[in-house]
Amino acid sequence: MAFRLLLSGGMNQRAHPSFNRPEALQRVVGEYLEMPGLSLSASQAARLWHLDARQCEQLLEVLVDRHFLHRTSRGLYVRPSQH
Repeated sequence: MAFRLLLSGGMNQRAHPSFNRPEALQRVVGEYLEMPGLSLSASQAARLWHLDARQCEQLLEVLVDRHFLHRTSRGLYVRPSQH
């Protein structure tokens, strides 16, 4: 249920109109769920998921806003339970 809410945007109403790649969002969420402990910088994430830097930063910001990811003080994106 939380996974569906996350993908639909139901956990946070703050919009990111410039990011419209639901398939990329689903892929990133799936990777973080499948790999506990995953910790990536924005540039590492962009390379891993074949996104340009701007798209990747927007995607990561969506996931931070929806409380699925947390950005550490070192700039790494992790699941909130990991920081």
